[in-house]
This record gives sequence, C-alpha cells and structure tokens, in this order.
Amino acid sequence: MRAVRLLAVASVIVGVRACGNANEPPPGEDQPPAYSDGYRDGCESGRKAGGDPFSVFIKNTQRYEVEAPYQKGWDEGFNACEAQEFGRPGRPGGPFRM
Repeated sequence: MRAVRLLAVASVIVGVRACGNANEPPPGEDQPPAYSDGYRDGCESGRKAGGDPFSVFIKNTQRYEVEAPYQKGWDEGFNACEAQEFGRPGRPGGPFRM
C-alpha cells in the first residue's frame, strides 16, 4: 500500500514538472543553434536556482566564454526560468509563500 501511495505522489510530481516545461517561453526561432543550446541549458539552471528540486545546473563554460550566442541564450534562459520558478505557488517569492 505504501508503494502505491509513493508511486501516486511521484506521478503527480512528474506531471507538474511536465506542465512547467509547456509554459517555458520558447527562444526566438530566428536565433542560431548555439543560442537555443544556451537557452535550454540556462533555463534548466534557472529552474534549479529557483528551487526546482528536479532540475540540474548545466553550463558549458567553454562555449559560454567564446560563443556569444550561447552566452546570450544561457543568460536569457536562466533569467526567464528562474523568475518562472520563483513565481510558482509555494516557492520563495511566489504567491503562496510557505
């Protein structure tokens, strides 16, 4: 019975996490692939910084230092997704502080 309850809770968490991805602001379609790579990495890192326990910090420091589009995408993705995490109910700074 306990395993079933744990599985149900895990399913809800995964479902909520998936909804968060659907609301992610997409990077500009006219951007180079390096920008999209940076945005995706920065967004995942921003979610982690914003308190999402299922995200990880990702930053290709070599690309960040030499590829301006990757750096711009990473910075914009990080800022957008960190702000999105902080705005979620129950998160620090969110509408329903715990």
